Amino acid sequence: MSILCFLPPYFESIYILLALSGANILITQDIEEKKIRIGENKKGKSIDISGVEGNRRMTGVKDGIADNDAVNLKQLNAHRRAIKKLDNRIDQVKNKLTAGIASSIAMAGIPQAYAPDSSLFGAALASYRDGSAIAIGVSKISESGKWITKLQSSNNSQNDFAISVGVGYQW
Repeated sequence: MSILCFLPPYFESIYILLALSGANILITQDIEEKKIRIGENKKGKSIDISGVEGNRRMTGVKDGIADNDAVNLKQLNAHRRAIKKLDNRIDQVKNKLTAGIASSIAMAGIPQAYAPDSSLFGAALASYRDGSAIAIGVSKISESGKWITKLQSSNNSQNDFAISVGVGYQW
């Protein structure tokens, strides 16, 4: 199908009847605003192509629902906010993780009593990436040297508190 149009370069509107489908199409041009509108009627659904030198904006675009639909700025901004929220959540998890690792390192760094019938109080500091922690602990070895007990706790840069109690028997 071909359409020939003998009009001056500026026109107000053109109605096109597509013989195969029976559809009417309205094409209008606003000379002052430099816009060309394609749509059902002057006040109905339309595509608005405007601007000069490649600066064009589509207005009145509904939210896309199908895979081949256009996305409007509202939908794009909603996705940006969701991604930003996810980024913030990932940062929170990372901060908790690094602080928790620092707590584990600090508790592991507390010295252990080693002689029978002895006790030890100890403290340790630790840092892992952006996290830091302090830990204190007490260990005790029985008079026979066969039983060992240990109590320790830590607090980290995320203000999380951890505690550990251990009992062991050696032979």
